[in-house]
Amino acid sequence: MISVLYFKVLVLNHIHVSMLILFYFLFFWYCFFSACFLIILYRNKFFCLNKCPLFALCAT
Repeated sequence: MISVLYFKVLVLNHIHVSMLILFYFLFFWYCFFSACFLIILYRNKFFCLNKCPLFALCAT
């Protein structure tokens, strides 16, 4: 009984840690790509406004 409980705690803890690492990894990549995307939009602001009106959010 104790070994089963210990096993469950170990497995759940491992899953929790894995999910936490995955979350931080995804969050890091999201921030990284968002920053790159915003820099690209800012640099191509006028080109963007002239060529594609759909991306009028460049102006903001």
